[in-house]
Order: sequence, then structure tokens, then C-alpha cells
Amino acid sequence: MSDRTDILNRVRAARPEAVECPDPTAEFGSDSEIDRSRLITAWSEHVRSAGGVVHAVPDAGHVKEWVRARTWSGPLVSTVQGLNDDPFLPDIPTTTDAMDKTDLLLVESTLAVAENGAVWMSDETGVPRALPFLCREMAVILPASRIVSTMHEAYRKIGSKPVGWGLFIGAPSKTADIEQSLVVGAHGPEALTLFLLDK
Repeated sequence: MSDRTDILNRVRAARPEAVECPDPTAEFGSDSEIDRSRLITAWSEHVRSAGGVVHAVPDAGHVKEWVRARTWSGPLVSTVQGLNDDPFLPDIPTTTDAMDKTDLLLVESTLAVAENGAVWMSDETGVPRALPFLCREMAVILPASRIVSTMHEAYRKIGSKPVGWGLFIGAPSKTADIEQSLVVGAHGPEALTLFLLDK
């Protein structure tokens, strides 16, 4: 027996037993029997564990109260219908320099994923592609009914409709080097606040 054959035989003998792929509906149930409260709780916990903040609010008016109660050092931008007047800029910035000076970006999302806390954003929100990465802080309004259980289900909802750009955002931007120095906001917003609409 050659060395090659001996090595291959040992590799085959050491191969672990095959296991079935996990059922993506096991944690929350199938689409027809999903427990919405479990979805919301799981999504909220994932957002918080990644450094995001979740506020459950009855309507979008509470978001404006939150904005007015904070002190901001730069321009505020909103693409949310009915929440884009004062104190928000009348126009969305179009240059990267202006986007970089944006203190807060307020947007709506139509989809979120319970298994990882991510929210979906695309050009359908009216946001320029670079703005979510250049703003200092981002706030997202999300109807609780738009949370799905898994990424499999999220991609089914998105389907094959064409979008100019789209991404899932799960937390404030964080990166660390080999010396374990954590930097927040290096590749995106320093803070992510999510407003969960009860309706």
C-alpha cells in the first residue's frame, strides 16, 4: 500500500458522520403557526446584544418626541413621510461631505429578521447608498408585523424584484484590531436605534 493510499484511507476513516441541516422553522414554528411575540422578543434581544437600542412605540409621533428631546451637533435627515419637517433638513444630502456631517438619519424599514436582529434597507427608502455608512447615528422605524423568523424567509419576501442597492443592518458599526482595541463607527453609524411600531 502506498503512502498516498494509506493517508486517504485514514482520512476516510476519520470522517465524521453526516448530519442533517437544521430546520430553519424549528425555533419559531412554520409560517402558518408563528408566535409573533416570540419573534419580537428574539429580534429585540439580538439587536440589544449587538449594541443596538430598541424602543417599542405606539406610533411614529413618539419618534419625533425622541428626536426633539436629544441634543444634536449636526444636520438631521429623514426619509420618513410625515417625519421630515423641522428639525430635519428639507433636502437629503447628495455629496459625501454633506452625508459625513449628518448627525442622524431616520428611515423606515419594511423587513427585519428575528434570528439575527437585522433590518433590511434598500434604495426604496429614498436614501442615497452611502448615507447609512456616513451618518453618525441611524434610527429605523419598523412595524412589528414585518419581522420574519429567518434569513430564508427574508429572502423569500424580498424575492427577485430589482433594487439599485440593498443591505441588512444589524448593529452599530464595530471593528477591532489584533490589540483588541474596539472602534465603534469605523464603517458605519456609531449608534443604531430601532423604533418598533406596535401596529
